[in-house]
Amino acid sequence: MLRKRVFSPPSARLPWEPKGKAREKQYTAPWTEAVVKALRQGNGILVLVNSESDSDNDRRHIDDQLAQIAVMQSQINSLMSSGKEIGALNDLIGFPPYTFSEVNSFYRGAAVSLFQSWDEEGMKTLVPDISVYTPVDDSERREAVLYGIGDPEDLSSLETTFSEYFRPARFAKCFSDAVYEEEGVTRATRFFVQWELFQDEAAHALGVPEDSIEFDAVLNQLEHQHLTLKGPAKQLNGSSKLSEGRKHW
Repeated sequence: MLRKRVFSPPSARLPWEPKGKAREKQYTAPWTEAVVKALRQGNGILVLVNSESDSDNDRRHIDDQLAQIAVMQSQINSLMSSGKEIGALNDLIGFPPYTFSEVNSFYRGAAVSLFQSWDEEGMKTLVPDISVYTPVDDSERREAVLYGIGDPEDLSSLETTFSEYFRPARFAKCFSDAVYEEEGVTRATRFFVQWELFQDEAAHALGVPEDSIEFDAVLNQLEHQHLTLKGPAKQLNGSSKLSEGRKHW
């Protein structure tokens, strides 16, 4: 029989009360704690992307898209012509889970063909099996940030086309009219969208059940960041109330 060892002087033990969170934390996967810690440290946003498969081609596609997005965001930060600064978006759109669309080109007068493309295929995102279509009712509207670089008239036309088709619940834009040339050829206006993911979509992107402890821990952190955001939330396009239906965050 093992002898009970004593390592502390005799004294009254502090009272103990069970905490539900302690049990949850005990069974939370390590990746969840890493994600929550990263969000907490930078008060950052959660953007989810996945490759279609483990093939090198699919992984290169995701890497290429993220590289283009990073370069565009850097260029917009350096020379913004209209919209909201990227670092100040949170007080407009909050902290729901997001994904990115693919980077696309826009040409003046291309609104009709763009409408047709969105009708047929939706706007593809960087999460397999999730494309964004025009909302069928108010509950399907999403928050969106439209990023664009190019000709000011093209960007204005793009904003109108995008807003009329997708009718986002909350909307912000980050535009730069800086036009970069390569070998004397001016590049077309380029854009991508930061799309809100509904909760079932975000769970799918993370590969966990929507009612899992891991998913709940991530959403708890995002909600906490929203509730502790300093100052009143500034909003575009009217009321802050979102419609009932699909689960927004």
